[in-house]
Amino acid sequence: MELYYDVEAHGEMHHNPAKNVLWVAREPKDIAAQLATEESVVRLTIARAKEKMLAARLPRPTPYVDKTLYASGTPCLSRRISNPPVSCRIRWA
Repeated sequence: MELYYDVEAHGEMHHNPAKNVLWVAREPKDIAAQLATEESVVRLTIARAKEKMLAARLPRPTPYVDKTLYASGTPCLSRRISNPPVSCRIRWA
């Protein structure tokens, strides 16, 4: 799973370096080639590990998810609304 999720001793969380962000770093076929094993074995291992992680996750409270939509409108806001730059003008089809 370390190869699949790129889990290392030093994680990606700046406020807690012991924590890792799970992201798919390598495809199962690449891991199988690196470990000299069948891709089906790697896929089965990943599936089992996901089941174990979900089972460990279910008893804990669901973390907050910020659903706010953000857009990079800073250049558009720096000009007058009545005369925005061409790149900020909305074109309706």
